[in-house]
Amino acid sequence: MTDTTPPDRDNAPLKPAEPARKPAVRKVRAGMSLIWLVPILALIVTLGVGWNILASRGTLISVSFKDATGITPGETALKFREITVGKVETVRFTDDLQQVLVNVRVEKELAPYIDKDARFWIVRPQVSAEGISRLDTVLTGAFIEGYWDDKIEGPVRRFEGLAKAPLTSPGAVGTRIVLSAERSRGMSEGAPITFRGLQVGRMQNLRLSDTDESVLGDVFIETPHDQRLTTTSVFWNIS
Repeated sequence: MTDTTPPDRDNAPLKPAEPARKPAVRKVRAGMSLIWLVPILALIVTLGVGWNILASRGTLISVSFKDATGITPGETALKFREITVGKVETVRFTDDLQQVLVNVRVEKELAPYIDKDARFWIVRPQVSAEGISRLDTVLTGAFIEGYWDDKIEGPVRRFEGLAKAPLTSPGAVGTRIVLSAERSRGMSEGAPITFRGLQVGRMQNLRLSDTDESVLGDVFIETPHDQRLTTTSVFWNIS
Protein backbone atom coordinates (compact mmCIF):
# COMPACT_ATOMS: atom_id res chain seq x y z
CA MET A 1 0.00 0.00 0.00
CA THR A 2 1.37 3.31 -1.06
CA ASP A 3 1.72 6.15 1.57
CA THR A 4 0.25 9.34 0.13
CA THR A 5 0.70 11.46 3.29
CA PRO A 6 2.48 14.72 2.39
CA PRO A 7 5.85 15.25 3.98
CA ASP A 8 5.94 17.21 7.23
CA ARG A 9 7.38 20.57 6.31
CA ASP A 10 8.13 21.47 9.90
CA ASN A 11 10.41 18.47 10.27
CA ALA A 12 12.06 18.99 6.90
CA PRO A 13 15.78 19.75 7.13
CA LEU A 14 16.60 23.55 6.79
CA LYS A 15 18.82 24.70 4.00
CA PRO A 16 21.17 27.63 4.54
CA ALA A 17 19.94 30.88 2.99
CA GLU A 18 21.87 32.15 0.08
CA PRO A 19 23.53 35.55 0.72
CA ALA A 20 21.94 38.48 -1.09
CA ARG A 21 24.14 39.74 -3.83
CA LYS A 22 23.96 43.14 -5.49
CA PRO A 23 24.78 43.31 -9.09
CA ALA A 24 28.03 45.07 -9.93
CA VAL A 25 26.09 47.86 -11.63
CA ARG A 26 24.29 48.78 -8.38
CA LYS A 27 27.60 48.92 -6.49
CA VAL A 28 29.07 51.29 -9.03
CA ARG A 29 26.02 53.55 -8.90
CA ALA A 30 26.07 53.71 -5.10
CA GLY A 31 29.78 54.56 -5.12
CA MET A 32 29.28 57.31 -7.72
CA SER A 33 26.47 58.85 -5.64
CA LEU A 34 28.71 59.13 -2.58
CA ILE A 35 31.58 60.57 -4.64
CA TRP A 36 29.40 63.37 -6.06
CA LEU A 37 27.70 64.13 -2.74
CA VAL A 38 30.87 65.54 -1.15
CA PRO A 39 31.69 68.20 -3.81
CA ILE A 40 28.02 69.20 -4.03
CA LEU A 41 27.89 69.83 -0.28
CA ALA A 42 31.19 71.73 -0.48
CA LEU A 43 29.80 73.89 -3.30
CA ILE A 44 26.66 74.69 -1.30
CA VAL A 45 28.74 75.70 1.73
CA THR A 46 31.04 77.85 -0.42
CA LEU A 47 28.09 79.63 -2.05
CA GLY A 48 26.55 80.26 1.37
CA VAL A 49 29.77 81.75 2.75
CA GLY A 50 30.20 83.90 -0.37
CA TRP A 51 26.64 85.19 -0.13
CA ASN A 52 27.11 86.13 3.53
CA ILE A 53 30.31 88.01 2.68
CA LEU A 54 28.63 89.95 -0.14
CA ALA A 55 25.57 90.72 1.99
CA SER A 56 27.71 92.09 4.84
CA ARG A 57 30.12 94.13 2.71
CA GLY A 58 28.22 97.34 3.24
CA THR A 59 27.26 100.18 0.92
CA LEU A 60 29.56 101.92 -1.55
CA ILE A 61 29.54 105.72 -1.61
CA SER A 62 31.64 108.17 -3.65
CA VAL A 63 33.18 111.40 -2.35
CA SER A 64 35.00 113.83 -4.63
CA PHE A 65 37.95 115.93 -3.41
CA LYS A 66 40.28 118.48 -4.97
CA ASP A 67 43.18 116.17 -4.16
CA ALA A 68 43.63 112.85 -2.40
CA THR A 69 46.90 113.44 -0.56
CA GLY A 70 47.39 110.70 2.03
CA ILE A 71 44.51 108.53 0.77
CA THR A 72 45.48 104.89 0.13
CA PRO A 73 43.00 102.33 -1.27
CA GLY A 74 42.47 99.41 1.09
CA GLU A 75 44.04 101.25 4.05
CA THR A 76 42.52 104.70 4.57
CA ALA A 77 39.58 104.59 6.98
CA LEU A 78 36.32 106.49 7.11
CA LYS A 79 35.58 107.60 10.67
CA PHE A 80 32.50 108.94 12.39
CA ARG A 81 33.04 110.41 15.87
CA GLU A 82 36.53 108.88 15.84
CA ILE A 83 35.15 105.36 15.20
CA THR A 84 36.05 103.53 12.00
CA VAL A 85 32.88 102.84 9.99
CA GLY A 86 34.27 102.20 6.52
CA LYS A 87 37.32 101.90 4.31
CA VAL A 88 38.47 103.35 0.99
CA GLU A 89 38.27 100.83 -1.83
CA THR A 90 39.36 102.74 -4.95
CA VAL A 91 40.62 106.18 -5.96
CA ARG A 92 40.29 107.58 -9.47
CA PHE A 93 39.90 110.83 -11.37
CA THR A 94 36.56 112.25 -12.41
CA ASP A 95 35.76 112.36 -16.12
CA ASP A 96 37.00 115.97 -16.44
CA LEU A 97 40.21 115.21 -14.46
CA GLN A 98 39.47 118.17 -12.18
CA GLN A 99 38.76 116.17 -9.02
CA VAL A 100 39.57 112.85 -7.39
CA LEU A 101 36.74 110.43 -6.78
CA VAL A 102 37.17 108.31 -3.65
CA ASN A 103 34.96 105.22 -3.34
CA VAL A 104 34.33 104.20 0.25
CA ARG A 105 32.65 101.03 1.55
CA VAL A 106 30.47 101.98 4.55
CA GLU A 107 29.03 99.63 7.16
CA LYS A 108 25.58 98.44 6.14
CA GLU A 109 23.91 99.56 9.39
CA LEU A 110 25.02 103.21 9.01
CA ALA A 111 24.41 103.64 5.28
CA PRO A 112 20.72 104.71 5.63
CA TYR A 113 21.74 107.69 7.79
CA ILE A 114 24.16 109.09 5.20
CA ASP A 115 21.82 111.50 3.42
CA LYS A 116 22.12 114.77 1.51
CA ASP A 117 23.25 116.67 4.63
CA ALA A 118 26.26 114.42 5.27
CA ARG A 119 29.68 116.07 5.14
CA PHE A 120 33.12 114.55 4.47
CA TRP A 121 36.64 115.92 4.73
CA ILE A 122 40.20 114.59 4.90
CA VAL A 123 41.92 114.82 8.29
CA ARG A 124 45.61 115.70 8.09
CA PRO A 125 48.01 117.65 10.32
CA GLN A 126 46.62 121.20 10.45
CA VAL A 127 48.27 124.51 11.34
CA SER A 128 46.10 127.18 12.96
CA ALA A 129 46.45 130.19 15.20
CA GLU A 130 46.62 127.88 18.21
CA GLY A 131 49.37 125.67 16.77
CA ILE A 132 49.51 122.34 14.98
CA SER A 133 46.64 119.90 15.45
CA ARG A 134 46.05 116.26 14.55
CA LEU A 135 49.68 115.26 14.84
CA ASP A 136 48.42 111.71 15.40
CA THR A 137 47.83 111.43 11.66
CA VAL A 138 51.59 111.69 11.10
CA LEU A 139 51.92 108.17 12.52
CA THR A 140 48.56 106.63 11.65
CA GLY A 141 48.11 108.32 8.28
CA ALA A 142 45.36 110.58 6.99
CA PHE A 143 41.76 109.46 7.19
CA ILE A 144 38.35 110.65 6.01
CA GLU A 145 36.06 112.10 8.65
CA GLY A 146 32.32 112.04 8.07
CA TYR A 147 29.42 113.65 9.83
CA TRP A 148 25.68 112.99 9.56
CA ASP A 149 22.71 113.20 11.90
CA ASP A 150 20.39 110.49 13.24
CA LYS A 151 17.63 111.13 10.69
CA ILE A 152 16.93 109.03 7.60
CA GLU A 153 15.93 111.27 4.68
CA GLY A 154 16.70 109.06 1.70
CA PRO A 155 19.90 107.41 0.48
CA VAL A 156 22.56 109.48 -1.31
CA ARG A 157 25.64 107.84 -2.84
CA ARG A 158 27.58 110.79 -4.33
CA PHE A 159 29.02 113.64 -2.24
CA GLU A 160 31.22 116.70 -2.63
CA GLY A 161 34.00 116.62 -0.04
CA LEU A 162 35.03 119.73 1.90
CA ALA A 163 38.32 121.34 0.89
CA LYS A 164 39.48 121.37 4.52
CA ALA A 165 38.34 120.17 7.88
CA PRO A 166 35.84 122.47 9.60
CA LEU A 167 37.21 124.20 12.67
CA THR A 168 34.00 123.47 14.54
CA SER A 169 32.08 120.22 14.46
CA PRO A 170 29.06 120.32 12.13
CA GLY A 171 26.97 119.00 15.00
CA ALA A 172 28.13 121.62 17.50
CA VAL A 173 25.38 123.70 19.12
CA GLY A 174 25.70 127.45 18.94
CA THR A 175 25.25 130.50 16.73
CA ARG A 176 27.11 131.45 13.57
CA ILE A 177 27.63 135.10 12.71
CA VAL A 178 29.65 137.00 10.11
CA LEU A 179 32.21 139.68 11.00
CA SER A 180 33.25 142.36 8.55
CA ALA A 181 36.49 144.37 8.68
CA GLU A 182 38.40 146.68 6.33
CA ARG A 183 41.55 144.54 6.60
CA SER A 184 42.35 141.01 7.65
CA ARG A 185 44.90 142.22 10.21
CA GLY A 186 44.61 140.00 13.26
CA MET A 187 42.03 137.77 11.56
CA SER A 188 43.08 134.20 10.83
CA GLU A 189 41.57 130.77 10.38
CA GLY A 190 41.04 129.19 13.78
CA ALA A 191 41.58 132.38 15.76
CA PRO A 192 39.81 132.09 19.14
CA ILE A 193 36.92 134.39 20.07
CA THR A 194 37.10 135.34 23.74
CA PHE A 195 34.76 136.99 26.24
CA ARG A 196 36.40 138.36 29.39
CA GLY A 197 39.42 136.16 28.64
CA LEU A 198 37.38 132.96 28.23
CA GLN A 199 37.25 131.32 24.80
CA VAL A 200 33.66 131.15 23.60
CA GLY A 201 34.07 130.58 19.87
CA ARG A 202 36.32 130.38 16.85
CA MET A 203 36.82 132.18 13.55
CA GLN A 204 36.84 130.44 10.19
CA ASN A 205 36.28 130.84 6.45
CA LEU A 206 38.01 134.18 5.82
CA ARG A 207 37.11 135.68 2.44
CA LEU A 208 36.63 138.90 0.50
CA SER A 209 33.19 140.41 0.22
CA ASP A 210 31.40 140.43 -3.11
CA THR A 211 32.43 144.05 -3.65
CA ASP A 212 36.06 143.44 -2.54
CA GLU A 213 35.75 146.38 -0.15
CA SER A 214 35.96 144.38 3.10
CA VAL A 215 37.07 141.09 4.59
CA LEU A 216 34.46 138.70 5.93
CA GLY A 217 34.95 136.00 8.52
CA ASP A 218 32.53 133.43 9.89
CA VAL A 219 32.42 133.19 13.68
CA PHE A 220 30.88 130.37 15.66
CA ILE A 221 29.84 131.17 19.23
CA GLU A 222 29.21 128.08 21.34
CA THR A 223 26.15 127.51 23.50
CA PRO A 224 25.40 128.87 26.11
CA HIS A 225 27.70 131.83 25.38
CA ASP A 226 25.74 132.72 22.23
CA GLN A 227 22.87 133.83 24.46
CA ARG A 228 24.92 136.92 25.32
CA LEU A 229 24.92 138.09 21.69
CA THR A 230 22.86 141.25 21.09
CA THR A 231 22.57 143.88 18.39
CA THR A 232 25.07 145.99 20.36
CA SER A 233 27.78 143.30 20.58
CA VAL A 234 31.21 144.56 19.49
CA PHE A 235 34.31 142.59 18.43
CA TRP A 236 37.91 143.85 18.21
CA ASN A 237 41.41 142.47 17.73
CA ILE A 238 43.50 141.94 20.88
CA SER A 239 46.38 139.99 19.28
